[in-house]
Amino acid sequence: MSNDDCEAGQICEGGSCVAEPECSTDADCEDGEMCQEGQCVERPAAECDLEPVYFGYDTASLSSDARDELLENAECIKEGNLTVRIEGYADERGTSEYNIALGERRAKSVQSYLENLGVSSGQLSIVSYGEERLASTCGEQGPDSCHRLNRRVEFDVQ
Repeated sequence: MSNDDCEAGQICEGGSCVAEPECSTDADCEDGEMCQEGQCVERPAAECDLEPVYFGYDTASLSSDARDELLENAECIKEGNLTVRIEGYADERGTSEYNIALGERRAKSVQSYLENLGVSSGQLSIVSYGEERLASTCGEQGPDSCHRLNRRVEFDVQ
């Protein structure tokens, strides 16, 4: 038996007609796909954890630790071609309106920095939750070590 004996879209393999493989290497597949057992399949997303970044009291400025964390996050977002929502938060101190605005400034600061690191603006969106979703309930007079956990930006892969 030979390939000539098989129907269109089939090849002879081991004396039997089998479906012709769609691919033999990743180069035969579309962007975002890989060749697996002769079939083009979606390439799995990069497996990484996008770590939150933390801010000082009443600021949207990125610390050196935050910039280091964002460098790692940017690489993951780019390699995995991820779409990410950047979520800005604030602690309980201040009015709700002020904290929503502060959370937005923090999210925009992170968005801008990620774009400067080469992440496409189309991969990023922002939202501010202000003090609506506290990581830790501290009360107005709670210790700063508690409030620090709420002054953050988190990432939600869409």
